[in-house]
Amino acid sequence: MGHLVDYMYKKACKRLYSLRILRRAGVDRESILRVYLTTIRPIMEYAVPVWQSIPVSLSDKLESVQKRALKIIYPAESYNNALQRAQIA
Repeated sequence: MGHLVDYMYKKACKRLYSLRILRRAGVDRESILRVYLTTIRPIMEYAVPVWQSIPVSLSDKLESVQKRALKIIYPAESYNNALQRAQIA
């Protein structure tokens, strides 16, 4: 199970770079959020039924990708506020 989580984590982290590039290029937040929701989040949701019962440490690792993505999209917001603004809570 840990190998699957590691694979998903690494794959998603590589795609976070695209969000940084979009932000630097001046792309609006809604468009960057759309890129996150269509290219990165599906990776994290892959095989959800299998890893729903994984240990907390692995779950936290997956959650960290979303935290990093939302920090890129909403740099001045807390994680909880960013979740609400993105409406993905």
